[in-house]
Amino acid sequence: REYALRREAMLRALADAVPAAFAAGRLSVVSGARGVHLTLSLPDEVDDRAVARAAIARGVTAIPLSVYAMRVSWRGLVLSFAATPVARIAPLVAAPAPVLRNALRGTA
Repeated sequence: REYALRREAMLRALADAVPAAFAAGRLSVVSGARGVHLTLSLPDEVDDRAVARAAIARGVTAIPLSVYAMRVSWRGLVLSFAATPVARIAPLVAAPAPVLRNALRGTA
């Protein structure tokens, strides 16, 4: 139950932080409804490694999906909420949100 609350908090925080990207289909959640992380899909032209480095520079660990894709182009981010209390999720998502918005606009 606790992880479900954290997942919902992360989904709300992402929707608030980058609403245009979700509306335009440039950002989507591709992980299932269970677990302790969200997997986000990004367009092929977005450098997920650069976005992940920028998130880390802002205090949020994000794993680029491209590190797992050796034979196909797969861009995205893995964001864990396993050890993050619900109250801390929105501020943590807000920290790298400008970088994500810029990347999805093609200006990063």
